[in-house]
Amino acid sequence: MKLLAVAFAVVAHLLAASDAQAQSNRQPAETDAAATRTRFVAAENGLAFVGQTGGMVIRDVSDPLRPVDLGWLPLPASVDDVVVAGELVFLAAGTRGLVIADVSDPRDPKELARLDTDGKVKRVARRGEHLFLADGINGLLVVDASAIESPRIVARVSTSGDLRAVAVEGDLLAVAESHGGARVLSLARPDNPRVLKKLETRFTARDACWIGDRLFVAGGREGTAFYDPRASSGRPIGMLAPVRSAQHVACDGTVVAVSNLGSAIQVFDASGPAAPRERSQLRVHRSAPIGRSGFDGLRLWIAVDVAGMGLLDLTDLDAPERVLPRRR
Repeated sequence: MKLLAVAFAVVAHLLAASDAQAQSNRQPAETDAAATRTRFVAAENGLAFVGQTGGMVIRDVSDPLRPVDLGWLPLPASVDDVVVAGELVFLAAGTRGLVIADVSDPRDPKELARLDTDGKVKRVARRGEHLFLADGINGLLVVDASAIESPRIVARVSTSGDLRAVAVEGDLLAVAESHGGARVLSLARPDNPRVLKKLETRFTARDACWIGDRLFVAGGREGTAFYDPRASSGRPIGMLAPVRSAQHVACDGTVVAVSNLGSAIQVFDASGPAAPRERSQLRVHRSAPIGRSGFDGLRLWIAVDVAGMGLLDLTDLDAPERVLPRRR
């Protein structure tokens, strides 16, 4: 009887451990939704990689009206940026640093490597085997990720104040700084970026993206400035007026999407050499603030804080269709 009792105790312990492991890897329960904030959505090939407070969730969005949660990668930090590269994702995980994960099985993402930094990683940009991290007040970090399971920092570039965003286009890297505005660096040698130009700004730079040779920088109440970094002056070509305050900007092809403080998205047509023309603006949610957005073809995925994912269909730029959140 004593042996039988011991056997039962061992089995109970193993079952409890298995359940605890399953709980640690589970996706956030619906009851936790109010505490979960969506920070960024990267989508491709019918999958959405959603950065949240507490980790990253992978969803099947082949039918965007019925997204299905597939896998969950728990992290003790907010995931503010996701870069997808085939079966790998690179995550800006705040105080957790840079996290690299294997998503070859979307139902079971696995952390492969983590790189601690001295700051708070807010954004990631990738060019080949090099990653460029916006590490907050710690500035710009260049990471050699050729050995996926052992990434290493190969260069540091000091910035003025809080480094909020990085954006790569060919051999150019743009950085958005809270105190220094925006600068453009050369990536002729990715492991040794060199400052080419400091752009003239009258605002705190919040975000940046490229369309070809034109750089767009979100500048709060001043709006969104756009530049030709090849010009000698460094002055903006022009400004895109905000709805309220331009916080984030996303670019794809010939379209620029600006997320404003509150819940308004502006859509601009940047085709041709003329100044971009506003084609539409849309309120994404009646109360939840919107964050960064990302393109997936003619779809624009938007982080909508506690309301989860937002989605606009931009097939008609003059009349975007709000797919998510659903209207009630």
